Amino acid sequence: MKGGDTPGSEMRDSKMNINRRRVLQGIGVGAGALSVSGVLAAKAGNPGFTHGVASGDPLSDRVILWSRYKPASNESRVDNIIWQVAYDRSFGDLAASGITSTAAARDYTVKVDATGLQPGRHYFYRFEVNGQRSEVGRTKTLPRGSVDRFRIGVASCSNYPQGYFHAYDDMEKADLDLILHLGDYLYEYAQGRYVNPIAEETLGRVVQPAAEILSLDDYRRRYALYRSDKDLRAAHAAHPWICVWDDHELTNNTWKSGARITTKARVFLQNAWPSRARFITSGCRFVPLHKPIKHPSIARFRLVIWPISSCWIPVCTGVTSNLSTSAI
Repeated sequence: MKGGDTPGSEMRDSKMNINRRRVLQGIGVGAGALSVSGVLAAKAGNPGFTHGVASGDPLSDRVILWSRYKPASNESRVDNIIWQVAYDRSFGDLAASGITSTAAARDYTVKVDATGLQPGRHYFYRFEVNGQRSEVGRTKTLPRGSVDRFRIGVASCSNYPQGYFHAYDDMEKADLDLILHLGDYLYEYAQGRYVNPIAEETLGRVVQPAAEILSLDDYRRRYALYRSDKDLRAAHAAHPWICVWDDHELTNNTWKSGARITTKARVFLQNAWPSRARFITSGCRFVPLHKPIKHPSIARFRLVIWPISSCWIPVCTGVTSNLSTSAI
């Protein structure tokens, strides 16, 4: 729980008084700005590479590559997805490549553990299916040994209906080695709850689905919405990310026996929480879990992200190290 997550602030709705910001209504953001989030979010159901590319969980010899490819027809599986990692943006000199697949059970997300890379260097990567290419992403492996400089962009508490993600835009343009997200990558609330009214009503930053998210499909749709944001998408394409979970990736103030949740959801979760927890930790099969790996560069903040988020975030979902073994 971060970023104003006090009992009072959590329960604020679209009626909260922020008159100081009402001046924004006179600026005239225009129909183009109002429609961007809705248009991008709708791409989740359109064919092709719907949400760009991303990389994350870097080590000195590998990095996780991510994308999402939705087939034009309703087939449940997509094979022969080519992935490439190159030293140059033109892909004239390949460092690694391979073929993978995805399926409807994984929400058509694609995740590859690209290995055999050199430490502390930039790479470019892309995906291709049936001649259709994704956009090109840029990533970087971790260095080995001592370094003179290592720059990290830090983010947390990213709430879509509070406003634009300008900080992600700054990170995308910055000279960084990686981005570290400290948790609350998204929020689970319903429309009108814990929002900035200007962002929601004027800028069109309205969450989908409209209700508080509870089901697997709910979480997928909410992740798809966040990943449709142009600034978040650009930051993911520009740098590798390491993501640590907090509570809102699931629900507010979670613990092993339950959570502080809305009255509407409480009845459901009082009876379903034990099975819900098992579903999140081991019963969710739409992500192919990586085999546990050992690596001396694994830092204390590298945690196992529960499978709903790992479908949409480029992380290695099974890790062991000499520091600790984490499992959610």
